[in-house]
Amino acid sequence: MGRRVLLEQRYSPSATARAQCDLCPNPVDIVDERHHRFEPRARTNQRSGSFGRSRLRGAVIAGTTEKRVKSLVYVAALAPDQDETVANVFYRDEPHPEAPKLAPDTHGFLWMAPDGFRRAVAHRASTDQTNIMGAVQRPIALACIQEPAPVPAWKTIPSWFLLAEEDRMINPKTQRFMAERMGAKVRSHYVDHSPMYTEPNLVIDAILEAARETLSCDSALSTN
Repeated sequence: MGRRVLLEQRYSPSATARAQCDLCPNPVDIVDERHHRFEPRARTNQRSGSFGRSRLRGAVIAGTTEKRVKSLVYVAALAPDQDETVANVFYRDEPHPEAPKLAPDTHGFLWMAPDGFRRAVAHRASTDQTNIMGAVQRPIALACIQEPAPVPAWKTIPSWFLLAEEDRMINPKTQRFMAERMGAKVRSHYVDHSPMYTEPNLVIDAILEAARETLSCDSALSTN
């Protein structure tokens, strides 16, 4: 099944994420990806019946309080601490020279400029891929990135962080700072901001590693 989390108004994304978790009867691993598309996909492994998986934004997945969530996987993502905003961490370090300058439109929405995908969001992707990204993008409400974060779930839930060393959207230094603060298991690779397009196997490996470690531990505890 597929669900879409919209970052177009305050509070709704985390609430939508919690609602998605309610739809999954099994333990859940939540995966975040970069922030230019908001198309989470919750999926249950039909063969093993072991877990559901959602691809959500970092600040959104950290707001979950669902007890069935066993791990968090961040893919070149933002992970604000309690009372921080997304803007606080996004602008923590110097931007890359190719990073687009984001500004809200007259309705308070942030959109990526058409060439921003090619130059910064996925500079290793094909032209066809970046054209599609631009065509299907959804905006972020300015209010979303100014909203103080609640106590993040990564304080108590095992986390993984795929650090993109060639990221032009979120400074790799910022990513390392967040990952180390989280106590996440860091998997550093020379990839761009969108490795799910340009190096999908690396993303899959991180997700599967998190699932194997956390779900196997959960199964062991339940049998004791």
